[in-house]
Amino acid sequence: MDIDYIADQLKVLGHPVRLSIVIGLLNNECSVTKMSEGLNMSQASVSRHLAILRSFDIVEGKRKGTQICYYLKDEKIAKMVKSLLED
Repeated sequence: MDIDYIADQLKVLGHPVRLSIVIGLLNNECSVTKMSEGLNMSQASVSRHLAILRSFDIVEGKRKGTQICYYLKDEKIAKMVKSLLED
């Protein structure tokens, strides 16, 4: 277990936009276009946040036709975020 890497992942999730992206991907994969519409942000901004999430192995993308759909790659992160959302 690399404590520094885990701490860095948590820092990445500390940004409200990135956390919103992860929450949105808990149950469904999604394209940048749909994310940008849902977050009311430009596709370029969403793509920058996704690049950071990808660099920490939190999300991954797979091509579907002309679009790339993103999904949560790290099940531990998904479980942690779900537990934080519980009442």
